[in-house]
Amino acid sequence: MSVDEEPLLRIDGLSKEYALHQERSSLRAAIPGRWGEPVGEGTFSALDDVSFEVRPGEGVGIIGSNGAGKSTILKAVAGVIAPTSGSIETRGRVVSIIELGLGFDPDLTGGENIEYGGAFLGLSSAEVEARRDEIVAFAELESFTEMPVKRYSTGMLARLGFAVAMAAEADLYVVDEVLSVGDWGFQRKSLERMVEARRQGAALLFVSHNLWTVGQLCPRCLLIEHGKVAADGPSQRVLAQYLSDDVPGADPAPGGEEELAVAMEAGALATGTSLVAAPPRSSVRITGLTCTPSTIETGGSIVLTGQVEADHPLPDGRLVAGMFWLGFATFGAPEVVADGFIDRAGSWLFELDWSAIPIANSVLTFRVAVVRGDDPEDPEQLFPNAVTEASADLRVLGPVTAKPGLALRPTVRLKWTGGEVG
Repeated sequence: MSVDEEPLLRIDGLSKEYALHQERSSLRAAIPGRWGEPVGEGTFSALDDVSFEVRPGEGVGIIGSNGAGKSTILKAVAGVIAPTSGSIETRGRVVSIIELGLGFDPDLTGGENIEYGGAFLGLSSAEVEARRDEIVAFAELESFTEMPVKRYSTGMLARLGFAVAMAAEADLYVVDEVLSVGDWGFQRKSLERMVEARRQGAALLFVSHNLWTVGQLCPRCLLIEHGKVAADGPSQRVLAQYLSDDVPGADPAPGGEEELAVAMEAGALATGTSLVAAPPRSSVRITGLTCTPSTIETGGSIVLTGQVEADHPLPDGRLVAGMFWLGFATFGAPEVVADGFIDRAGSWLFELDWSAIPIANSVLTFRVAVVRGDDPEDPEQLFPNAVTEASADLRVLGPVTAKPGLALRPTVRLKWTGGEVG
C-alpha cells in the first residue's frame, strides 16, 4: 500500500446529535406540517468533530467503551444514519457488514436469498450466479439452500449473510462485531477471509470489543472516547493506551506497548499468543500457570494448574477462565469458574480440568484472570477489565473430533494453601 494512494474513505468533521427527550401532545400530533413536529429537550452528542481517512489495503480498528460512538461512525459510513454535520466521502465499492442477514426475506429459501441479498449489496444477477457455489460452500449450507431462511438457526443465517457480503469483493469493508457470531469454525474462516481480503488490497474498518481480534486484523487503531478521537496510530500503542486507561486504578504497564508490539510481530495470528499488554503488578497475582500435557491428540484431556496469590483480601474477586483460538473465545464464552474466594491474604491453588478437546492441528491459548464485581453484559469484557491475568498454550494434533458449537466447561478444584504472601 502506498500512502500516496487516494483514500477509499475520508471523514471530515463528522458530528451526530440526538434529542434526549421529545414530547408532543395528542392535539399537536394531529396537526400536519411543522406545527405538529415534536419539540426536543436537550441533545446528546454521539460524535463530535471526528476526522480520519482509510486508504487501500489498510486495516483500521475502532475501539472504545460502550456508548463511545464506535457503531455510530460505522452506521454513518454505511448510510444508515445521516450526520448532523461534517462530510463522508467514499471511493469504490463499499460493503457494510453491520447486521448479518440484512436484506434477506425470511420466506425465501437460502438459494433465493443469495440473489436477493446480493442485489441488496449492489451485485448484478450475473455476479451472484458466478459466485453462488463459492457462497454456498463458504456458508456450509449445501443441504439447506432450498429451505426458507426463517427456519435457519442464528448461526446458519450468520454464515450465509457473511458469505454473501464477502462475495461482493468490496474495496472497503465496514464491519461491526459480526465475527463474534457463529461457531468457532465459522469464526476462524471469517477471520482468515478478512485477512486475505486485506492482502488483496481491500481496506477494512472494523469495530469490536474483542481487542485481540482488532490487533490481529488492524495494524492501525482509533480510540473513541465520548464521541471524539482520543488516539489514532499503530494498534500496539493505541491498544496499550486503552487497556491502561480502561482498568480502574491501574497505572500504565511498564513496557506494555513494547511487549504488545513484540507479540504482534511474533505472529500472534498463527500462534494464538495474547495481544494484550502485560498488566501491572498488583496485590493479586496469578503465578505458575501450567498446561499439562502441553501437546495432545484431538479428543484428549488437559489439566490447567496455577496459583492466585493475594497480599490483601479481595472479597469480590472472581476467577475467570476461557479457551481462545485465533483470538476468539472457543467452545463457549469466557466464564467465571469461582467467585468470592479471596477472603483472606494468602495463596490459592487451582486446577481446571478440560476433557475431550476437539480442536484440530492448532494452538489453543488458555487464559485465566481475576476480575472484580459482577459479570459484565458482554463476557468478552471480562479479560480487558481483569485485575491480573496469565495464559498458557496447548498444541493440539490430529483431525477434529467434534462438530463446531460444542460447549466445553472445566471441572474446577480450588484449595487455599495458606501463608502470607505480601
